[in-house]
Amino acid sequence: MARLSRRLYQVCNTILYEVNAEHHDASAVFHAIKNYTEQTVIMKTLQIAEANGANLHRCGHKLEGGMTPICTHQGTCSPIHLAATRGLAEVVTFLLNHGVSPDGHEGADITPLFGALSAGKEAVAILLVKRGASLVSRSLGFNALHASACAGFQQLTSLLVLEKNMDVTSKSACGATPIMLAASSGRGAIVHQLITLGSPIYETLARDCVRQDFESALHILETALLTPSPQIQLHQCLDLIRLLILQEVTAGKSAQLLIIRKILLLVASHHAERSCRRPKASGIVTRGNLPGAVADTLDDMLEESLSVNRGNPRVSSLLVGLGAKVRAATFTRLLDACRSPQFQRNKEHFLQKHPTLLQSFELVYTYCITRPPGDRDEQRKSFIRNAPPNTLCLISRLTVRGFALTASGLRRLSHE
Repeated sequence: MARLSRRLYQVCNTILYEVNAEHHDASAVFHAIKNYTEQTVIMKTLQIAEANGANLHRCGHKLEGGMTPICTHQGTCSPIHLAATRGLAEVVTFLLNHGVSPDGHEGADITPLFGALSAGKEAVAILLVKRGASLVSRSLGFNALHASACAGFQQLTSLLVLEKNMDVTSKSACGATPIMLAASSGRGAIVHQLITLGSPIYETLARDCVRQDFESALHILETALLTPSPQIQLHQCLDLIRLLILQEVTAGKSAQLLIIRKILLLVASHHAERSCRRPKASGIVTRGNLPGAVADTLDDMLEESLSVNRGNPRVSSLLVGLGAKVRAATFTRLLDACRSPQFQRNKEHFLQKHPTLLQSFELVYTYCITRPPGDRDEQRKSFIRNAPPNTLCLISRLTVRGFALTASGLRRLSHE
């Protein structure tokens, strides 16, 4: 009786699978992969279904609740897509060993690899990459390295770069590189990994600075400081400093200054002319451990920001805080402007034409008198001696009353 029952079961089972394959597009395959949890049971079902006419490349399905759209195409489902998105590595291997393409069926918008990546299944993604899956998705506009960086998959990222030779500088359809995607997704470990693998950081830092995403920029810089040879050139560091200094920051000014200091520390660490020892990431940058070209550039920017005609007090203050030096020509121009007959005759009118004069003068005077006596060169001493008393008095009166050091502040002072 038992033998008869087993035989009857085999006959009926065969008939059921044949009917399912012929009239229902082998929906049993879809049902097994979608609903079963034991991979051995799924593979046994697929084996029986294939033996009775099922096509393991495609199968029928019903669009039930929770059905993943990327697994479907024109009323059919790709078993390998479905298995990949569920993270069923053994089932994926079974299908590949039975002749199913690692890219699934033709016409699908998303391949099994990108289905696994979107579902967060790194192990299956690695399996598909090793079995020859296509690494680029034209329909999505990015490649596997972009998706891996965005998802935070370290093992897959290493595989793609070191074994599959994927370019760490490749850009997605929207112009994003892998490190940009990792940084914007908060994948700090991937950012560190990509920098170690040679990913350039200038473009990402520039984008973050323009967007004032200082948290992301700061993380990249701190990671770069721990990397033996980060991919960034000296002139790029200077470009970033100019970009940050000339940018009006609505919030996070302390972060802005911190990032500039980190860039200078990076310069000192990797381009220093005087020291072979790299400062620690928490070290303090001084002019002494900066290349001469960098210190000169800071001085150039300070001289421009203290211009009588086009001064920028905010930038000047920032540069002085970074260690930039006031040049002799700046002392002379400010003294000449404040002692000029035009200024002495009509200060309000003069400040309307040169609105930042008093602010620049006050900053430079403070810069000189706050230096220790032994650190004051003859130029600073001369500026302190020759500063017009009436200008210093005017600045003091405006400051005490809380008025701006501008023509409008002077006008308010005159009305008191």
